[in-house]
Amino acid sequence: MSLFSGKNLLGTPHRVSNGSNKNKLEFTPIGVSKSRNNGNIGGYDMSPPRSKSRSTYAARQPLNEHKINQSFNESSFDNTLDNFNTTIHSFSKPPISSKNTASSIPPKLYPERNHLLSNGMNSIKEQQSENHKLETENYNLKIKLATLTRFFDQTPEEQRELVTQNIDLKQQLMESARDIKQLKETITDLQYSSNKENAGFSAQSIEEVRSEYKQLLSDREAKLSEYERQIMSMQDEMASKSSNSHVSDELLDKLEYLQSDNQSLRRQIDSLKITISQLEHDNDAVGNNFDDIHEQLDNKNVQIRDLQTDLSNWKDKYEYLNSEYKGSTHSNNDNISQSKQEIMHLNSKIKDLEYKYMNAKNMLEQKDDDLNKMMSSVHDDKTIVDKLDRKVDSLTRELKEKDKEEYNLRSQIKALLDQRTSNKDNDYKFYESEIESLKLKETRVSEQNNKLRIEISELQDQLYQINTNSNSHDQRLKKLQEQKNELQDKLTYYENEYEILEKAFNNAELECDSLKSQQLKADEKIINLENENQLLSKQLKSNSSKSNNSALLELENFNRKQLETERRQLIEEVDSLKFDLKRVTNELEFTKNNKPVDFNNQYLDSEYQKLLMEKNKLQFTADDNEIKFRELDSKCRKLQTIIDDKESIIEDLEARVREVDRNNKLKFLVEDDEKTELLKAKSNNESKMRLLQLENENLQKEFETQINFYKNKLEILLQRQEEDIYNNNNHNKRNYENQSSSIVLLLEKQLEDSQALRNEISQKLSEQIATSDDFKWKYEKLQKDNEQLVELSNALDKNEKYVKLENSQLEMRMKTLTQELNNTTRHCSKLANKVKELKQREMINDKYKSDNNEWNKSHLTSKCRDLQVHNSYLQDKLDNINSRFASTHISSPSDNKKVKLLENELHYYKAKLYDINLRSNDLGVMYQFVMNAIKNSNRLIKNDIIKLTQCGIYPDYASMSLQKLQKGNKLSFKALSKFVLAMVRIRRRSEKAEQRKIRLFELKNEIETDKITLLV
Repeated sequence: MSLFSGKNLLGTPHRVSNGSNKNKLEFTPIGVSKSRNNGNIGGYDMSPPRSKSRSTYAARQPLNEHKINQSFNESSFDNTLDNFNTTIHSFSKPPISSKNTASSIPPKLYPERNHLLSNGMNSIKEQQSENHKLETENYNLKIKLATLTRFFDQTPEEQRELVTQNIDLKQQLMESARDIKQLKETITDLQYSSNKENAGFSAQSIEEVRSEYKQLLSDREAKLSEYERQIMSMQDEMASKSSNSHVSDELLDKLEYLQSDNQSLRRQIDSLKITISQLEHDNDAVGNNFDDIHEQLDNKNVQIRDLQTDLSNWKDKYEYLNSEYKGSTHSNNDNISQSKQEIMHLNSKIKDLEYKYMNAKNMLEQKDDDLNKMMSSVHDDKTIVDKLDRKVDSLTRELKEKDKEEYNLRSQIKALLDQRTSNKDNDYKFYESEIESLKLKETRVSEQNNKLRIEISELQDQLYQINTNSNSHDQRLKKLQEQKNELQDKLTYYENEYEILEKAFNNAELECDSLKSQQLKADEKIINLENENQLLSKQLKSNSSKSNNSALLELENFNRKQLETERRQLIEEVDSLKFDLKRVTNELEFTKNNKPVDFNNQYLDSEYQKLLMEKNKLQFTADDNEIKFRELDSKCRKLQTIIDDKESIIEDLEARVREVDRNNKLKFLVEDDEKTELLKAKSNNESKMRLLQLENENLQKEFETQINFYKNKLEILLQRQEEDIYNNNNHNKRNYENQSSSIVLLLEKQLEDSQALRNEISQKLSEQIATSDDFKWKYEKLQKDNEQLVELSNALDKNEKYVKLENSQLEMRMKTLTQELNNTTRHCSKLANKVKELKQREMINDKYKSDNNEWNKSHLTSKCRDLQVHNSYLQDKLDNINSRFASTHISSPSDNKKVKLLENELHYYKAKLYDINLRSNDLGVMYQFVMNAIKNSNRLIKNDIIKLTQCGIYPDYASMSLQKLQKGNKLSFKALSKFVLAMVRIRRRSEKAEQRKIRLFELKNEIETDKITLLV
């Protein structure tokens, strides 16, 4: 009976008055109440079994959607929180396994064991304990089913599919167990039929003995007939001899001897006839019994044929299951071989990747060394270029200084020419000396200019070589950087593949080892079972041969006692067959009292049951292996999806890198084209510079030749002039002035031409400097682009590292999820203790809160009463004072003082009343707050218990609070404004309370002084 209703618990045995159905259990689905006179409810036959045939012993019906959907209609799960501990403790207990095999085998197969259930031989305590165990099991199963259905409704689709698959597998297990039970029944029937066949064999042997006896009797009769014939012949001889008067003594002795032999033979014949008549009578009875047995055997043969057909069907099913099992093992072996091949392939891949990795590493090291060398050479070239730039700057400064000096000299020459025109006669010699000095200076300046030009040309040649070298170095650097980036990309890709392959290899090795161990265990169990089957078959053969030999020996001994025992055995076997057919309790008692126990059959049955249990265990292990294999497949698929996602990400990154490489290559090509154009322009400019320099040198040479020619002419003219000074002074002076003026004009023209050439050369130099500056700017720009490319490559490396980190994080998440699943499974085992502790705490908290509430209520009520009494006392005082004040007339200063004192006292008591009212209001607010907190805590605890019963998992409030803190719950403006207003009110109230205290203290002092004055 249930604790909460008068009805029977669901799935427990009904209390039926009939003795034959006392111990029968009937499964009723959860959510369907069982009444006495109910029939079909929801398509299920709920009526107890009535027929006594074999069809009543059907297997339990499997779970289906109807039973699961109706599991919450009238379930007592919500009202059984107090008994939750016992149910959860019973989950951890192993299932109750009865050692008696009669509980698992129908009573019609073993009638001698049915008395344990039907005759009430067991004690009432044992029956009550068994009933109690069955009730607890049924109750626990209900709770399990309810929790599983609720959890099933709350689980995602993947877990639902797993649960449905688990339910289907369990249903298949139940069906296979039912099939095994039916096979057991058929085997026991076959054993009984084999015993009956043995009985038939014994009947055949009796018939053979009867035929042998008949042959013996016929032989004896033949011997008797021969003896009678001999006697007749002897009598004839005696008669013939008697006719003869001479009778010998020997013949007389022979006659006497023959007569005695005849008498003994006749006695034997009489005894044999008596035994034959008895045997014929017995044979008639046995024949009648055999006719009955043959009829029964015909009926049994029909049943045996049906059972044989069933057996053949079951054998087909068993062979089909074996073939499926072998196919599954073969597929597992194929999978293992495939996994081994994949592992070998992965090993080869790993070796190839390692070889490639080492080659790439060596190539990278070589490239790094080359790059370092190139960078060092580039750095040296840069230092040389900087030095040359500094030299060019210094030379340009010197050129500018020389230009300034030349400009000063020209200005001086112009001034001198002006002065010469003004003072031609007086300062002619002085001017000539200055002209010579200026010419000397010009020669020096021209020499210095030539030196500077030579140095500039050398520097330009060096610059050109350095630029060409730097361009070649840049191209080499770019190529090396591109190769380095490609090798780094390949390296990262191979490293990723190597890590993935290592993980897959490790997982495959672990799976292969686990599958190998499981396969070895299964093979060992199969070998053990085959050995045990062979031993049992040998024992069966030996037992059957022994029984046959014993029957033959007993039949050959031909004793009445043995015939009687055989007769009794046949009768007992016939009775056992009748008892199997009728299943009557009286016949069961008769078989119990008369039939001996066959220990060999019991041993064989126990061994067979052990084998079946081991087979079931192997099936369970095979199912577990299949489930694990499916889980591994699902994990592999998930990992493959993750790998595909990562590969897609890597492909996207590779596509981006390729695009960046293409853009960079295009940029490099454009820059190379620009560089080639610039180099062409530079070479053209340099060739032009060289041509100009050559022209300048030619001009300088011509200028020098002209100067030398004019110098020679001047010397000749001066000599002529010195010769002709004394002859023609005036005439010579005029000629000389004209000649000097013409020479000066020629010199000025040559100076202007040289200045124009110099200006052109300076312009070209400035253009060259500008082009070199452009080259420098472009070189710096290219360096910046290279730096940007390096930054891009670093960013890509960072992205790849980030992707690797994400992969590792995902793997860690997978591991953490598996650990969390394991922790949750462990945590579910601890939930029982937690629930118990929660219940105890709840009880303690309820008691403590009830006590606190009662104490608070009593304390508050006492305080309120005291305050009410005090208020009433103060109000009475106020009334008295008011009445006095109304009755008194202001007449004297003493009365005025009294009135003032009374007014002060009135103010003082009013202030005290106000403070008391404020305190009472505060206490009321605190009381309401405490009561609301208690109610909220009770409600929260109940909600937690309901959630726990629904989910089966205790919520982790610490992690939830951490998540809330991490998320950072935002304060609303309303809450913040209320908090600020409350703070302002508390502050104002405290300030007012301090002012009130000061005022009350002053009033108290005034009241005391007034009282003292009145007393005086």
